Amino acid sequence: MASFKDILDKVKQGPADVVGIDVRRTVVLAVRMRRVGATTSLSAAAALPRANEDSEEARKPMELPAKLRAPHAAIAIEGSEATVKLLMLPGLHDGGLESRLVTGLGIRDTSGRRIGYKVITEGHGRQESLVLAAAVAEDEISGALSFFPSGRPAPHSVEIAGLAAMTAFTNGPGMSFKAKAVASLNIGERCSYFAVFSKGIPVLCQRLELGTHSILERVQESLGVDAQTAMGVLTDGAFDVSDIAGDVAGQMLNRIAVSRDYVERREACRIRSLFISGSVEAGRDLITPMQTAFDVERWNPFEHASVPEGVLGEDIGDPARFAAAIGACQATLEAK
Repeated sequence: MASFKDILDKVKQGPADVVGIDVRRTVVLAVRMRRVGATTSLSAAAALPRANEDSEEARKPMELPAKLRAPHAAIAIEGSEATVKLLMLPGLHDGGLESRLVTGLGIRDTSGRRIGYKVITEGHGRQESLVLAAAVAEDEISGALSFFPSGRPAPHSVEIAGLAAMTAFTNGPGMSFKAKAVASLNIGERCSYFAVFSKGIPVLCQRLELGTHSILERVQESLGVDAQTAMGVLTDGAFDVSDIAGDVAGQMLNRIAVSRDYVERREACRIRSLFISGSVEAGRDLITPMQTAFDVERWNPFEHASVPEGVLGEDIGDPARFAAAIGACQATLEAK
């Protein structure tokens, strides 16, 4: 006979059928995942074209195909003005947590911002707790919620895409590095996220104000082409634009290398493996320099999920870009 605790745990469980939505400038990446008991599996995935983000069409409610219309939606946003930090905080339950989060994030004005946090490791007594905290513009969250004003799916959560990709990583390749140090990089359009894990615990999470859009602008200026043509140049590899992208790539590598060296000294570890997800095809010229400092691996988030035969079609494109959508689903399905 089930105990009262077992029954209570079942009642407290979150959604069991979720669609993860990663909203990009020109595409919406969506995956639907279901949880049955302790098993989670992918039931649908698609890359849906999106009108230019500055157009009126792009701001209309989102119509998903029937196969992706789950009861709940976990939405991943880029967080173009987000602040993200790992904080060591005392007394989580002593009151005044919000003010300590604001201070730790270095925010002077909280108006127009929404603050969230996740406890990574909870300290006891006088021990401090490790907390991942983020502040996101309220306007960006409201914009994401407006995509689904009524009906299915109903918005359940909104999180930063780079952090959602970290969730997918820890449930994927990160599982093999529980006793070692490893790094992950999720390449975004306007910003990217670099994280380091030591013995399975995040010890660094860094937002980089660099992404594929930085290179896209350089290619447009240098070749005198529009944004669509420049994106084609980046993704098809027909032209060598490594010289054009070199400055952006160098900036990213320098920042990552400084962070890596700092963590290696502080944690007395050595970080060789770097797993990359996100806009991998468009960010090819950001990745190449990384190979001088790391053993780089582009990883496929679908390979670390239960995917029934026939779910993934040829229109999926580069699977690495689905890490945030999958991570957003996983975080929601795992929540209690």
